[in-house]
Amino acid sequence: MNGNLSKKIVLIILLIVVSVIIISCDKEPIKIGFIGSLTSKQSQLSIDARNAIQLEIERINENGGIKGRPLMLVAKDDKVSYEVSLEKYNEFIEENVHLVIGPMTSSMTDAVLDAPKSKILFISPSMSTKRLKDIDDNILRTTASIEIQGVEFLKFINNKNYKHIIIMYDLMNEAYTENLAQDIKKDGEESIREISLITFDSRLNNLETVLSEIDTNDINAVLTISQAIDTAFIVQNINKQNSDIDFYSVPWSMTEDLIHYGGKAIEGMHLVGLYKAKVKSDEYIRFESEFKEKFNYEASFITKLAYDAFHVLVSGMENAKSLSAEDVKKSIIEIGEFNGIEEPIVMNQFGDSRRNYMMYEITDGEFVPIY
Repeated sequence: MNGNLSKKIVLIILLIVVSVIIISCDKEPIKIGFIGSLTSKQSQLSIDARNAIQLEIERINENGGIKGRPLMLVAKDDKVSYEVSLEKYNEFIEENVHLVIGPMTSSMTDAVLDAPKSKILFISPSMSTKRLKDIDDNILRTTASIEIQGVEFLKFINNKNYKHIIIMYDLMNEAYTENLAQDIKKDGEESIREISLITFDSRLNNLETVLSEIDTNDINAVLTISQAIDTAFIVQNINKQNSDIDFYSVPWSMTEDLIHYGGKAIEGMHLVGLYKAKVKSDEYIRFESEFKEKFNYEASFITKLAYDAFHVLVSGMENAKSLSAEDVKKSIIEIGEFNGIEEPIVMNQFGDSRRNYMMYEITDGEFVPIY
């Protein structure tokens, strides 16, 4: 009798141990990757996006995670390098990370296209190059292709009667900047007598030399297609030579770095930016408030794009048969339309999204939308 009782006790203990192991396995974190430039001059864009994703991961975990499992962010620095990016992609796979938010710049297009397609799915908040348009690849994009940015800019300056504008763009992110500059030059030639394209490369730190060779006497306007710090530097230097020039830029510049480094020189400049609703939703207010409280600075355009990309991924994970890259991609494509923080996100069968843009003016150190 005592022997049988001992066997039962041992069996019960074994069952408890097995149950604990099974429960522990079930609650193993789901790893969500993030990749972007975290240590370069362009790092503010990626840091803002990473922070937004971390904030939302913490909120999801507070509410029980996904399918009963918590999420864990695995962030990596691509250093704006093709070779480094491929190394990091392989690290993700080795670490069982198959769902990655990023990359953050179109300069990483080649690296993404060369990544193992069946093993890793990218959801980029900000890669807007035309090279990824209408192809069945391993990247989904929650931002629109660049053409819309050029259309919005040309529409805004249509009645300005500019005779000569220059477009300065950074070859570091050529897949985005070159395409956009060429589109604007081609589409704007009918209404503007002269559009000059001037390149620089932020990897070479040659911007000061390039600026010294520009004659600003006959220029009416300057459009920068670059990140915030270089845009601020360009505006300050050209403004010293000719204060009558109008300045414009693109969403890539719309981070706190532009306000911080631009100072008084950037007051009144205009930027093409993402659509901003006149009335903020409750969710927008919640996100904006919690972001400011946690990170002690205002949410930027890229934090909202990162929010959207993350929640598209969450929707795909919740509805997918498994958490493999292929099943989550299929799930997202099948859903097709998502509630973004500012507007609906409509994604086609190729993973390309439709978004709206509008113009902003910098007033008193803030990006103010023009309705």
